[in-house]
Amino acid sequence: MASVLYKEPYDKGKEEGIKEGIEKGKSEIILKLLIKEFKKLPEGHIEKIKNLSNNALEVIAIDIFDINSVEELEKYF
Repeated sequence: MASVLYKEPYDKGKEEGIKEGIEKGKSEIILKLLIKEFKKLPEGHIEKIKNLSNNALEVIAIDIFDINSVEELEKYF
């Protein structure tokens, strides 16, 4: 009985952890690509990208080859 009570919170926590890991991975790869392209990003931009939602990260990923300057990134924040 006790193990049943713990299963649901455990599964929910596991799902949330996986989701956070995927989002962190997306932000890290996007940052690597942007740094490769622009050589350097302002620290504020790095923090903002790390805190973006999954949807916003996907939009940047789709647009990444069309972003021509660091300033253009600001429209995603």
